[in-house]
Amino acid sequence: MKDLIDSLGLNKAKVKTEELFPSSEINIQLTESQELIFTTIFNNPQISLDDLVEKIDLSSHKILPIILELELLGKVKSFSGRQFVTI
Repeated sequence: MKDLIDSLGLNKAKVKTEELFPSSEINIQLTESQELIFTTIFNNPQISLDDLVEKIDLSSHKILPIILELELLGKVKSFSGRQFVTI
């Protein structure tokens, strides 16, 4: 059975996956608002939403959707208590 699996190449799934989906650093172009919020969070790790509102001078209802976008892009992580950190 092992010989059959080896001959079919089924035990080399990782190699096949890497051939099909090569890993690479993807450089994502952020919008001006995303860049501003990302940079502010980067420079102030675990910043709270209230402090972010003060530093950027935007209301929280404008900041939160942008933070969600950054989270979906894998750039920012949120913690309980509405604190944020860059990844």
